Amino acid sequence: MRGKTILTYLTMAIFYVGCGDSYETKINEYWENRKDFFKKHDESPFIATGSTFDTLNYYSPNKKFRVNASYEVIKPVERIAIPTSTGDYRTYTKYARAKFELGGEQQTLLLLKREEGGEQLFLPFYDQTSARETYGGGRYLDLEEPFGNRIIIDFNYAYYPYCAYDIDYSCPLPPSINRISVAVKAGEKDVNQQ
Repeated sequence: MRGKTILTYLTMAIFYVGCGDSYETKINEYWENRKDFFKKHDESPFIATGSTFDTLNYYSPNKKFRVNASYEVIKPVERIAIPTSTGDYRTYTKYARAKFELGGEQQTLLLLKREEGGEQLFLPFYDQTSARETYGGGRYLDLEEPFGNRIIIDFNYAYYPYCAYDIDYSCPLPPSINRISVAVKAGEKDVNQQ
């Protein structure tokens, strides 16, 4: 089972639901749907390995961590080989840069596209909660590509890679540029954190 690749299971897009509900309700519903996925879906890392799923833990929704960033597509196209949790490498397209202010500090993040295709942008990142309150291997976001030069990045949807639950999965580690200089107390956090 070693080296099993992380599954994006439609990159969780099916769980961005809400239909007019409040901001907090939409985010809480996302996490409840993710819990349900882990309990029941064939592509759940728990179902796949026959292990027991207990629960997920996440920060309370906080609009402070929903940022409106500048968005610049990188040209010419570049590739980047990113190390994984199992010691191999995975190639991505360096697709765009997002710049924004968070916690009074300027942040620049690299947005990637997966080589296997798909329209969504992939944002793996570290922040000042990593290995303290959240998984040390970083967290992920899947983002819709914007039409203009701004992109909404909502860290309340930040989730753990599968290797946080089972070390036999191979998960890309965030590139060094994607280290946020402040604590992003939003999205998934360790089960034993209050």
